[in-house]
Amino acid sequence: MRLPSQVVKMIELSPPNAHPMDVLRTAVSMLGMFDPDTDNNSQTANQRKAIRIVAQVPTIIAALNRVRLRQPVLSADPKLNLSGNFLYMMNGRKPKTNKQL
Repeated sequence: MRLPSQVVKMIELSPPNAHPMDVLRTAVSMLGMFDPDTDNNSQTANQRKAIRIVAQVPTIIAALNRVRLRQPVLSADPKLNLSGNFLYMMNGRKPKTNKQL
């Protein structure tokens, strides 16, 4: 789920009135420049790329949300799953687990 620091910086530098989809599209495009499999178009490499993008898109959305709220961008917590991390990175609070409900 981790984003390259350059992608986070681009999100932080995007104009406040930029449409969120424009920022998301640009951030996803930037991910390609930092992907370890950039020059590998094999089926297995493409599957790895797809998994990384699926994990990183929620991080981009959460980072953009926090930047627009003038809050620090949060990194994913390895103890949380994808949805738990998305909620944490959006609002800064770790979600309760089923055991805590």
